[in-house]
Amino acid sequence: MNKVIVDEADGRMELVVPDEKLSLAIGRKGQNVRLAAQLTGWKLDIISESKFKQMEEEAIAALQQIDGVTDAIARSMYRLGFRALEELTEATEQELAGVAGLGGAEAAQKIKENAEVTMERLRQQRIQAAGARTEPLTERDRLLFVRGIGDRTIQLLSEAGYRTVEEIHREEEDKLAIKTGLGIKKARSIKQGAELFLSTEAKPLEAQRRIAAKAAKDRESEEQVALAEEGKVSA
Repeated sequence: MNKVIVDEADGRMELVVPDEKLSLAIGRKGQNVRLAAQLTGWKLDIISESKFKQMEEEAIAALQQIDGVTDAIARSMYRLGFRALEELTEATEQELAGVAGLGGAEAAQKIKENAEVTMERLRQQRIQAAGARTEPLTERDRLLFVRGIGDRTIQLLSEAGYRTVEEIHREEEDKLAIKTGLGIKKARSIKQGAELFLSTEAKPLEAQRRIAAKAAKDRESEEQVALAEEGKVSA
């Protein structure tokens, strides 16, 4: 085992092992992981060294999307346990002030605000891109359209049994907070985000997707007609 990353708040550990020992560490059908989780009472994720390095670089690249975050600052954030934009938006100024090169509490507040702006910009980009797609949207896709929800929150929601926007919207704030461990403030925020998406954004998105689907079908029909005409000419 090369590294152990501990998330005490979530009761989770990431165990990083050499690539060639990944199968041995996991065990047949995951039995080693399950046994270790039962014995320790922790949620365990075993990942290979190469996968961990990839995840690290992806996380650092994501953090650098925030205005004012350089590569050096992003790596410092990562070393302190910040893996995603949403973790920065939920951090206190005191927690962020400890990031090397950031510049103190005032700069920490600015980074929090910039992280929120970046999350919203990326959310809007995802919705816009989905409007031009014709393939079905997954429930995970739709969850990422909700303001304040990122990969970490989706994981916690899924583990608590929430897999759709509608399930979040229907749930009571206190139950959502307790079952997911997100806390009442975050639970209230994503419930409001779910309400916003379902009431004002979902229908326009579906309308855009119907238009995109019709345009794609029309293009396909035109291509078939053109091929048929070419066949007649050749004959």
